[in-house]
Amino acid sequence: MEKRRIHLLDELRGFAVVCMVLHHSLLSIADIFRSQFFMDAFNFLCYFQPIIWLVFFGVSGISSSISENNLKRGGKLFGIALVITAVTFGYFNGKMTIVFGALHFLAVSMMIYHFIKPLIRKINPLAGIVVCFLLFAFTYEIYRGYVGVFDFVQINLPRALYRTDFLFWLGFPSAGFMSADYFPLLPYIFLFLIGTFVGTYVERGRIPAFAYKKRSSFLRFMGKNALIVYIAHQPIIYAICYVVKWLV
Repeated sequence: MEKRRIHLLDELRGFAVVCMVLHHSLLSIADIFRSQFFMDAFNFLCYFQPIIWLVFFGVSGISSSISENNLKRGGKLFGIALVITAVTFGYFNGKMTIVFGALHFLAVSMMIYHFIKPLIRKINPLAGIVVCFLLFAFTYEIYRGYVGVFDFVQINLPRALYRTDFLFWLGFPSAGFMSADYFPLLPYIFLFLIGTFVGTYVERGRIPAFAYKKRSSFLRFMGKNALIVYIAHQPIIYAICYVVKWLV
């Protein structure tokens, strides 16, 4: 029996991608046109970023949980991510290089999940979701040198972790580390894992009927082509901005 496509996942992924494109557009416009208005709009939307990350990484986690070839998928995506690193390094002369961005993160998360999936399946899904959410909140500021719960509890981590140039991917960037797009494993893998636990319910068919219904053809299109949109949107935004600037 052929599996029914869960259109809600495509639409949620499409919604997250549209939000990312909008957010990046505001920053590009602010940078190219030196506009404080667009910079303020960009900074305001930063408050909502964790929600978009949860949707985007969570849906990827759900998709990975119902996939049988995460090692292969992750390997291919990591290859694409390395190409992006090389292109951004060459185009921006090393000043705006994407060293470990969203695609790098997702690729590594998929490959890790390939090996820990049997363990994940032994954990109660609801407990897994709650624990991962708490761990994400606890490690949210880890790149700043500490973990904790907002401003109530702060535990400083050993400074030696941040003096090496080789732990940036894990969440311990050195003082000189730079990446135009940065999503280390900590804390973001917990958002991905939330999706894998939700995927347990999907595998068991324990999701509402409305998840299978079609609503927005635009969001479905963006969701199904999320990788292409994510890769192409930034060059297109820059091109449009520079053409407008030249014309004006």
